Amino acid sequence: MADKPTYEQLEQRAKELENGVGNRKWAEKAVRESEEKFKAITASAKDAIIIMDNEGSISFWNEAAERIFGYSPREAMGKELHIFLAPQKYHEAYGRGIVTFNRTGHGPVVGKTLELEAVKKDGTIFPMELSVSAVKIKGKWHATGIVRDTTERKRAEKALREAHEQLERRVEERTAELSRANVDLKQEIAERKRAEEALRDSEREYSILVESSLTGIYIDQNGKIVFANNRFAEIYGYSRDELIGLESCKLVHPEDVALTDEIRAKRLKGEEAPLEYEARGLTKDGETIWIVRRNTRIEYKGRPAILGNIVDITSRAQSEEALRKSEAKLYSIFRAAPAGIGLVSNRVLKEVNDRICEMVGYSREELLEQNARILYPSDEDYEYVGRKKYAQIRERGIGTVETRWQRKDGEVINVLLSSSAVDPNDLTRRVTFTALDITERKWAEKKLRERKEALKAQALSLEELNTALKVLLRRREEDKAELEENVVGNVKELVLPYVETLRNTRLDAKQMAYTSIIESLLNDIVSPFLRSLSSKYTGFTPREIQVAALVKEGKTNKEIAELLNVSARAVESHRENIRAKFGLKHQPVNLRSYLLSL
Repeated sequence: MADKPTYEQLEQRAKELENGVGNRKWAEKAVRESEEKFKAITASAKDAIIIMDNEGSISFWNEAAERIFGYSPREAMGKELHIFLAPQKYHEAYGRGIVTFNRTGHGPVVGKTLELEAVKKDGTIFPMELSVSAVKIKGKWHATGIVRDTTERKRAEKALREAHEQLERRVEERTAELSRANVDLKQEIAERKRAEEALRDSEREYSILVESSLTGIYIDQNGKIVFANNRFAEIYGYSRDELIGLESCKLVHPEDVALTDEIRAKRLKGEEAPLEYEARGLTKDGETIWIVRRNTRIEYKGRPAILGNIVDITSRAQSEEALRKSEAKLYSIFRAAPAGIGLVSNRVLKEVNDRICEMVGYSREELLEQNARILYPSDEDYEYVGRKKYAQIRERGIGTVETRWQRKDGEVINVLLSSSAVDPNDLTRRVTFTALDITERKWAEKKLRERKEALKAQALSLEELNTALKVLLRRREEDKAELEENVVGNVKELVLPYVETLRNTRLDAKQMAYTSIIESLLNDIVSPFLRSLSSKYTGFTPREIQVAALVKEGKTNKEIAELLNVSARAVESHRENIRAKFGLKHQPVNLRSYLLSL
């Protein structure tokens, strides 16, 4: 029979049991605080937070995941994650990746932020931004994924949602196990170790969720920042150490401090306050940024505090401001444009500028919501434009057509219409158009056509007159040639024979010289050289023509002077004039040689 324990041994065992119970209570409190933090973070999260166990099944599913994917926790829990949420085209690759992940904790998406696609409950495939991290729990690899539905990126939901009920059950189960740990010391030690491990796992999960979040997360207590994640520090341009203890009002634009203080105060009092609001912030370097805030009241280290999530929407705000300015600019152009501009939907006038009203004589109020038929003088014009213009828009994207409009006072004007559809796939929705009054241009074109016809008739008349003139000129040339042939023939046949007879009579020397001159001149008259010379060079005087003919025959200046009964100086002057008129002045060209070449 075993010896009974001594009093000292019993006292020692009682102390050990008392210390064990104290450690258990400390562990339970630590677990509760950690779980409360986790629950608060996930409850305010706007991104889906999903935890996958080592078998690829969903073990955690927050409300944001339910909102984004459409599945309730009851529907999602325990489902194979990739088959449940991924499009068919990714299944094979995911199947290979899960094997590697279970073995090594690594994979193509682990530790990265990727843009992928996922499937909602209703079958809709939507784009998402996924951040995945791996954590080893009890020797097995688990994956935590943060999913943001980037379809609504511009609105950028900035809050974390309620933590998944599964984690609460796990905590309750562990707490219940710790409660039963009083049975004996060994069970207490085992339960304490499990509780400590659970605490470390919870803290790791908490750290992973916070630090991999795409939103800035902070805790504001007594108007000072007591916690901030990396994204929060990045948005404001501070380090995390610089933020701790910083008055939160220094991160708010002075004009918005009253707004943020009022909402924070209401939250701390439990009063109704906006769940989400926009306010301006100030970065470390003084730059103004736009922030979307989502706050909730929590207990932090036993005291009330504000847990906040923020998203920097400066780019969106700037884009919206630029859009407003652009719209204002376009509207001013629309109102002041010299051309008529309008918008129709299913051929009903939705908008017109002042120029349209000037063109047709109607007020803007009289035109809006009226069928465009009001502008046309006949159904035929209205239907022609609809048929012609809309066919061009379908084919080329733009339709242009000339038509007629009828003013309110009944006057018909000519108009050039150009139109383009806002949605080329649905011409019944919105079509913009411009209208130019081309009445004066059409009148000018008509006058131009009439003028062209008149000029064409004049050109035809001139062409006929030109033909007649050509016939007359050709007849004149023929008459001239005939007359020349008659003169040459008469001189050769009727005159020269008598001159030859005269030479054979008894003549003195002077009479013989004159007879030679007469004969020479008559030969010159019928000579082709003189006819060519006189017709080609009409600027020659009769005396210059005579001198040129004698030079060509080889006569000297003295012989020419005696034959023409002039002085040798006069002959020399005529020779110089002839050279000048032939362009031979100051040229080393013999005059007789030149004349022989003609």
